Amino acid sequence: MILKVIIFYSVIFLWIWLIFRWAARKLANNMLFFPDKELLNTPQQHKLTYEDVHFTTTDNKEIHGWFVPCENSVATVLFLHGNAGNISNRLDEIALWHCIKVSVFIIDYRGYGKSKGRCSERGLYLDSEAAYDYLVKERNIDPQTIVCFGRSLGGAVAIRLALNRDFGAVIVASTFTSLRDIIRKLFASWLAAFFCWISPFKLNSIDLINYIKRPLLVLHGTEDELIPYSMAKELYETASKPKLLYPIEKGKHNDTFIVGGKKYWYVIENFIKKSVTEL
Repeated sequence: MILKVIIFYSVIFLWIWLIFRWAARKLANNMLFFPDKELLNTPQQHKLTYEDVHFTTTDNKEIHGWFVPCENSVATVLFLHGNAGNISNRLDEIALWHCIKVSVFIIDYRGYGKSKGRCSERGLYLDSEAAYDYLVKERNIDPQTIVCFGRSLGGAVAIRLALNRDFGAVIVASTFTSLRDIIRKLFASWLAAFFCWISPFKLNSIDLINYIKRPLLVLHGTEDELIPYSMAKELYETASKPKLLYPIEKGKHNDTFIVGGKKYWYVIENFIKKSVTEL
């Protein structure tokens, strides 16, 4: 009789725990990912030639992106965007990348835009790896001329990808040291501890960035309201050489590529040319 009672309550406890973990994971997903399915426009808005690209990940998810070629480009930028919207919200930035004579390949993670599947941390990594493999295997682009660029959440994805794939250079903009550090910044200590406990996500760039052996450029607004500039300094100080930290004065989280003006793009252009030509 006692054994039956123990088994009964153990099963009840297990069910409660599984439901709690499911709810916690869903809550964490909803707090991290803000995807939009509808594409608001295409690169034609800026009179840019582009190709619709569809490729498949190793777990059989179809991912969508745009390849925006530039004649006589010195490099190809693999653009990994932030946690909200989709690739169509990055058209102004894509146009400015085009102005410094680089081709751009921007993708939507699974669950964003036309990409299939559901958002997850593991999915971010698989999607970015498949995008890189598409450039190298399908378009025959020399890995040494590919620049991995990640903005915000995409910065964490870029740092992880740079450990598994070869690049000419890596650029991260407005990104964080770790997701837990962001949680601790946004919430009171007891609530932060709770969210860190339930979150299935790691996104721990500070423990990985030292292993990147390619030239690294860290860009960050000094007045970033979401991710403090101090995190950019910590990433830079932890990273291996060669590396460069460029602060954008008065830049906030989403406007560095505008507020930075011509100097911002001059720094990026020279960093890419130097990194690619000196390989």
